[in-house]
Amino acid sequence: MVGTKFINSVRRAKKFLVNIRLIDMSRRFEYDESSIIADILNNMPVRQVVDIGANRGKFARKVIKHSKNKIGVLCVEPNKDAIGGFAAKQVSNNMVKILNCAVDASESNQKFYITNNDEFSSLKRPEDIDPMLAEKILVNAVVDVNTLTLDSILKSHMFCSSGLNVFVKIDSQGMDYEIVEACTQLEERVCCILTEISMSDLYSTKVDWKEHVQMLEERGFVMAAVYQSNPGHLLKIHDINAVFINSRIKSCE
Repeated sequence: MVGTKFINSVRRAKKFLVNIRLIDMSRRFEYDESSIIADILNNMPVRQVVDIGANRGKFARKVIKHSKNKIGVLCVEPNKDAIGGFAAKQVSNNMVKILNCAVDASESNQKFYITNNDEFSSLKRPEDIDPMLAEKILVNAVVDVNTLTLDSILKSHMFCSSGLNVFVKIDSQGMDYEIVEACTQLEERVCCILTEISMSDLYSTKVDWKEHVQMLEERGFVMAAVYQSNPGHLLKIHDINAVFINSRIKSCE
C-alpha cells in the first residue's frame, strides 16, 4: 500500500511539472549532477567548459573525471580562499585555468558578500532570511572584486577561440539571469547551459523563474533536465538547476 501511494504521488508530481512546462515528458529529468555532466560530455560537441561560481572545484572535478582530463576547464571564482585548494592541485594541469573574479552583466569593481557557507556567497547580499538557511547565509566578510562579462570570457580566456562548443555552468547566487541575458555570443558559442533558476527571493533577483526559462527559450535553448539545487528543505525549493541545450545543434533534435 505504501509503495502504491508513493508511486501515485510521483506520477502526480510529474503531471504537475509538465503542466507548468517545467519538464518535457519526452526527456529524462531524474538527473543527478554527475549523470548530467557525463551525458553532456558524451553527447554534445563540447571542447571547453566554463565553470562560473566554481567555489571549491566540485563541479570542475567531475568534468575532469568524466572527460578524462581531455576538455579545457575554466574555473571562475572570486573567493580565493574557496578555490585555493583546488587551484593548488591543478597547477601542473594544462587543461585547467583559474580566474579569480566574479561575473556580471558589465565589467566593474564590486562588493562580494562571503557567507558562512561559502556556496551562498554572492555579489548580492542575501535578504530572504529563511530559518532553514539563516546560519548558512550569514555574511561574515565583504571584499572588493573585479567582474567580467561572459562575453569577455568567451573572447579572451577560452581554450578554443571559436565554434559552438562551450558548456557553461553558472552558479552565481542570484546573478545567473543577468549574466546570460547580457551575453551576445550565447547562440554562436554555447552549446549547453547549466544554470540556477531562483524559486525564491533569497537575493532579490526580481526575476520570476518563468521569465528566466522564457528568456532562454526565446534565444533558442531547449530545457532538457532539472534537479533541485539545495535538496533537504521540506516543502520549500529555493532554486533549481536547469540544463538548456542550444537548438542549433543536431543533438537537440
